[in-house]
Amino acid sequence: MDRVLSQEEIDKVFKKLGETVSEEDIAKKAQSYDFRRPDRIAKDQLRAIHMLHENFGRSLASSLSAYLRAYAVVNLVSVEQLSFMEFSQCLPSPTVITALAMRPFDGSAVLEMNPALVSLSLKSCSEGRAARAA
Repeated sequence: MDRVLSQEEIDKVFKKLGETVSEEDIAKKAQSYDFRRPDRIAKDQLRAIHMLHENFGRSLASSLSAYLRAYAVVNLVSVEQLSFMEFSQCLPSPTVITALAMRPFDGSAVLEMNPALVSLSLKSCSEGRAARAA
């Protein structure tokens, strides 16, 4: 496609690019979201999320078994929709909580782990290093 634009057409393009969007236009497009009372997830989406977490659990069990060199079992207990406040109030004290990047996807996830599991993992890793060093 070898079309040459005239100066008038080029000026029109730059004029459109140079126009600023007013804050009112942005406000019309933006929708407020109340994290205290999240919208409910549809049942078909909830089933898809359940299957996704089941697959993640199987992958996690396999990875943990290989990494820790011990048999690991991961079971999905339930999939529930909670507000962040409800979630944070249900966490044990102390707990290990971290944010994970979801590469190759955009965004991140929150992972909460029982401190007992973390300490066992660290102990297993340090024992493996000590055995290799000896």
